[in-house]
Amino acid sequence: MRMVAPDGVLINDLESINRVVAHPDVHGPQAAVPSISDALILSWPGMVVAFAEVCPGVHEVHQSVMPEWRGRRAINVLRDLIPWWWKNQPESKALIAPIRREYAGARHVTAMLGFFRWFAAPMRCNDGRVHEVVMYRLERPQ
Repeated sequence: MRMVAPDGVLINDLESINRVVAHPDVHGPQAAVPSISDALILSWPGMVVAFAEVCPGVHEVHQSVMPEWRGRRAINVLRDLIPWWWKNQPESKALIAPIRREYAGARHVTAMLGFFRWFAAPMRCNDGRVHEVVMYRLERPQ
């Protein structure tokens, strides 16, 4: 299926992705993405949202947001993005979002978007360390 991005959004554009992800106020240069594998990564000038299938019909979603895009602006973009996802990914039945327990702001935004707290467990994260992670889940609307 050919993916059509929402207006003003780039798909899998490595330069645009790293402009946000590697920014010192987001994750820093060590987090630069060297290549795109099988993920779908959407990028705005101040925000990146990545989707990756973890098992048939279930996609993990992550976001990185520049300081000036945090809060209401990011929430509005994400509220528009979720219906776009369901429309463009008919095989997707659920979205999951693992969020480290100490990231209260991210957990709050995720809950505001309709995700429910599924479970919490220790998990190895990208930094190589084990952190307590809260997993959120959003089912496809019926």
